[in-house]
Amino acid sequence: MERRSKFAKKAVLNWRHQQCFGDFQQAIDKCLDELGTTHRSKIDSLMTLNFQTFGNGSMP
Repeated sequence: MERRSKFAKKAVLNWRHQQCFGDFQQAIDKCLDELGTTHRSKIDSLMTLNFQTFGNGSMP
């Protein structure tokens, strides 16, 4: 979820200014609607199972 949110934020806000909140909402909605089509390859590269682990679960 966080990776998708970060992607949408970057895609919509990165160096862009929206004239009003309604324009901002439309831009976010459009970006989220296009995650499976237009942005598919970028999203696929973000949605990997590459997570940091902390050993066997015991605290140091």
